[in-house]
Amino acid sequence: MPTQDLELPPYLPYFESTDYFHQANGFVNQHVARLSAGTIGDATYLYELAIAYLEELKDSPNNFKSARSEITTFLIWCWDVEGLPLAEVTRADMSRFLSWCASPPPVLISNAQRAHFVHCKSLAMRVPNPLWRPFVNRLPKGVAQTCALPYSRKASATKNQLAVLSAFYQFLNDEDYCDRNPAALAMRRGRFKDNRSPLDWQEGEQEIKALNPLQLTYLFQAADQMAEQEPARNERTRFLITLLFSTYARISEIAARPGYSPVMAQIRRDKNGETWGFYIPMSKNGKARTVAVSDALLGAVKRYRTHLGLSELPAPNETLPLLVRQRVAQHGRDPHTLNANLGVNAIRDEVERVYQHAALLLVEAGRVHDAAELRTMTVHSLRHTGISADLEKGRSLHHVMADAGHQDIGITSRYITASYVEKYESAKYKGLDN
Repeated sequence: MPTQDLELPPYLPYFESTDYFHQANGFVNQHVARLSAGTIGDATYLYELAIAYLEELKDSPNNFKSARSEITTFLIWCWDVEGLPLAEVTRADMSRFLSWCASPPPVLISNAQRAHFVHCKSLAMRVPNPLWRPFVNRLPKGVAQTCALPYSRKASATKNQLAVLSAFYQFLNDEDYCDRNPAALAMRRGRFKDNRSPLDWQEGEQEIKALNPLQLTYLFQAADQMAEQEPARNERTRFLITLLFSTYARISEIAARPGYSPVMAQIRRDKNGETWGFYIPMSKNGKARTVAVSDALLGAVKRYRTHLGLSELPAPNETLPLLVRQRVAQHGRDPHTLNANLGVNAIRDEVERVYQHAALLLVEAGRVHDAAELRTMTVHSLRHTGISADLEKGRSLHHVMADAGHQDIGITSRYITASYVEKYESAKYKGLDN
């Protein structure tokens, strides 16, 4: 059966269930690609971020299902109905979205929960379920399936929806996709106002999740120890940690993905022949940039390449992958190929191993709280840490902004805040007298 004759739902569900989450769906991929080529230029990048966010929730099935449902509905309204990138959604737009959800078009309402995707025998693949709809109006027991009751939505469902979208936007903020959270603003207004617990974060500014100086010291100590104990596996990991911290790179900028496979030649000399930079051809805002390479990072490059049996520094147009595989993959991208780049999940696993080792070293040193906090950090925390550390050292705000790929200096300025250790030290000896 030709795919063009396949019956599809009015709008596509964007994400698979946990059992099939890592299996790419051609229908969805083609749709997202068309959006990227049309009205939503960042659709592909945002979709990758959404997948990364849902990936973090897979160990909690209920949270995963809730987030998948709400994010799918939100993407349908933003992309397919309004033609609106998520970075441009305002509080007023969020209010319009909630009104749309309160009274959705009848064609988008089902009378029962349906699977998002089903297996099509004729195509030997999973396809969007033609019966799936983003809204469900369950019929009471004893009511005939042919009856059409008015759609109604509880206030608690809307509150849950805003909470899910607020958490998603917080993730997008952390990934520097945008610096607003329209769902959180909606929760603080009107009937959806959220009553904060006294235990919630109450700082005037949004918390930036970064390693403190002690944690950073132990992180590099852990990377060094791991490389010394098992160089065949961990020299690459040591270089990865240094690269992420020194260049503020996002994981999407150093990981292999469709249409992009970073190579060694991206570490290259500038035209004057004396300085080195790390070239990033495509960032989240669609612009290329070259990040200044520090002496420490250049030393890490030389050590990593020497370990690989290469010349100390890359030659122009060198096509060797930036992060070379150590063994042949059996499935996924570039199966049965050794010289291929690491993907997002593999990079996350590598960084997580160093976090865990550093946490053990902290526990041995009696710094249990620092260890517990370190275990909550993500790959993106190294970007935040690198930016914060350079600004604290007095590096130019404009230079940091350029290397970070920020479009607005106000985003970079968020990092110029006194650390909590510094605030404690400045308040430590305050007396009770005047």
